[in-house]
Amino acid sequence: MLNNLFGNKSIEKILLFLLVNDKGYPSQLHRMLQTPLTPLQKGFERLEKGGILASHYEGKTRIYHFNSSYPLLNELEHLLKKAFSCLPPSERKCYAYLSDLGGKNAKQSRDLLYLVYNQLQKITE
Repeated sequence: MLNNLFGNKSIEKILLFLLVNDKGYPSQLHRMLQTPLTPLQKGFERLEKGGILASHYEGKTRIYHFNSSYPLLNELEHLLKKAFSCLPPSERKCYAYLSDLGGKNAKQSRDLLYLVYNQLQKITE
């Protein structure tokens, strides 16, 4: 939907993923969205170079997030929320990162899913 505006589909996926999850890294999106890794890496670098994203390291992993000092951040987030709300539900759920639920009891899993559901609802409002 926004790939014409941003120049390619990878940038759109990166921005929507970060809107939903607040932070992420290229190989995480590669695994979740089954998208080629190289365009994602280049997209993250391009967005950081443009000042839209910032990054930090957690161990050896470079974690990206929206740059809070980007002057058009509120407008960008508003545009992304609108685009996200137009996605079909099956595509929306692809953007929600769920940590591994293995070994957790049913109540913890339910609580985590409820949290994700609320996060997605907040975005589409």
